[in-house]
Amino acid sequence: MRKEIIEYLYPLNQEETEALGNSMNIDRSIYMNGSGDVVRAEKLLEKGRVVALRPHTRLVSFPFHSHSYVELVYVVEGKMVHIINNKRIELKKGEILLLGEGVEHAIEKSGINDIAMNVIIRPSFFSSIISSFTSSDSELKHFILDTLKGKENSGYLHFFVENEIPIQNLMENLVWAYVKKIPQESEIYRSTLSLLFTHLISSNLQAEIEDEDKATLFKVFSYIYDNYKEGTLEECADSVGYSVTALSRMIKRETGKTWTDLLKEKRLSIAVWFLQNTKENIDEISRSVGYENISYFHRLFRTKYHMGPKEYRDARKDTFLDK
Repeated sequence: MRKEIIEYLYPLNQEETEALGNSMNIDRSIYMNGSGDVVRAEKLLEKGRVVALRPHTRLVSFPFHSHSYVELVYVVEGKMVHIINNKRIELKKGEILLLGEGVEHAIEKSGINDIAMNVIIRPSFFSSIISSFTSSDSELKHFILDTLKGKENSGYLHFFVENEIPIQNLMENLVWAYVKKIPQESEIYRSTLSLLFTHLISSNLQAEIEDEDKATLFKVFSYIYDNYKEGTLEECADSVGYSVTALSRMIKRETGKTWTDLLKEKRLSIAVWFLQNTKENIDEISRSVGYENISYFHRLFRTKYHMGPKEYRDARKDTFLDK
């Protein structure tokens, strides 16, 4: 993060100045209505806006509360600590915490050198950008979006992305727009967040997830991402510490699909990428995604996309990167 940004964010705001030297809690009137424990979107977002940025308030502790929005927390400098379901989650510089709507958590008092940004996002934002994601059939995409929307109290996602250069660049772009008060900041927020979530969804990133089954499912998706060509259920089960039977049941329970379904969808989505972005021979594409039986690949592809791979490529020639 640029020094200029740090210098802008470092000075204390009014709430932090009043807290200096004592252990006061938050000024509830800034965040909540009456005696409730829900931080309201309308308190932090201007009417008609779906995304806003604000620095996290240091030198005060936040008691247990929830949000009427999705929150992305990014640590610019230092660290901060959240408590979720009696678990202490320490966020370090460059890491991201995503909190689903309605998730209860508390925040320990941060020091003066602990600088973080909160991105306040109305859930409607996700429905407006979901169609722009690549790999439209990605189970990981649906998993993350359901988590962000607070589906079944799915909780949080803690991404260890401090060394992921594209994500760090995108976060700097967001904060830069906030610091510089760029007139088109609303559009910049939306487009940059869209790219950010695309990276989080399409990349095989290390993350910590609250629910044990969901955490295991995330590992399954990551395994498939890395091993879609030759991966096996047995090897995946061994890597996540499950028996084959237990993992099969968990996958079916959480996704409504089988291991074979997940593997097939990933292979076909990779095949689509090759068809759209390369001129590689279709037989070679079939083999590169794990199907030595070319006829079987054609049959699976037609069942999924209602046309053969050649027809699919011909219909989308204008999307090729290398014509």
